[in-house]
Amino acid sequence: MTHIARTIFHTIFGTIFGAVLLCAATPALSAPVTVPTGLNPGDSYRLVFFTTTTTTATSTDINTYNSFVDSFANNAGLNPILAALGTTWTAIASTTAVDARDNTGTNPTTDGAGVAIYNLSDQVVATGNSDLWDGTIANPIHNEAGVNQVAGVWTGTDTSGAEWGNLRGLGAAADPVLGLAGTVSVQWIAASQNPSSQLHSLYALSGLLTVESTSVAEPGPLSLLALGFVGLAVHRRRRAG
Repeated sequence: MTHIARTIFHTIFGTIFGAVLLCAATPALSAPVTVPTGLNPGDSYRLVFFTTTTTTATSTDINTYNSFVDSFANNAGLNPILAALGTTWTAIASTTAVDARDNTGTNPTTDGAGVAIYNLSDQVVATGNSDLWDGTIANPIHNEAGVNQVAGVWTGTDTSGAEWGNLRGLGAAADPVLGLAGTVSVQWIAASQNPSSQLHSLYALSGLLTVESTSVAEPGPLSLLALGFVGLAVHRRRRAG
């Protein structure tokens, strides 16, 4: 091997090997999972999360809460992965005029069985509409980054998906009902009553999503290392010729 060839080899190998070590030493950043594993192309599902940005519950208009969660999820600067889904998000919330189950299209009576609902950590929250409103959920609802946290969430809703009685819906004169993210018991939707002027999160439920055909994965560090050796071998053959 000539001096020039050795220099090229050491440069390429050192750069690629250093990149591999850096990748191995640096923990991968978490990202929301928007296509659940175990589903096939053509399967439909929905996603749910709670917003880390908070709001009051003083408005009697359900569109206020829908706009809040939809604008938050579709903010490409804050949540590019969610925004790329191109779906509309609605709040799992009730006012005195609209029940959460109707607002989100999850009423078993009028909307049928529905589809499975997943959090952003690839976990089933409910297998369908009836399962969502049977009192408990299978796994906690996580935030927009797929992180499990305990947080107060405005719902104004009872376990059936309807407005909590005695004016406990959002914007009602009495203190609205607050759910508790990070839990799977009835508290996920109804944990306490709090003054509507307080700042808390909201649950956001996606529209219907469909699994598309699988795409080609980007090359990882080991693949890049192999490509580097291939490039080096081509370079040496050209010099030898």
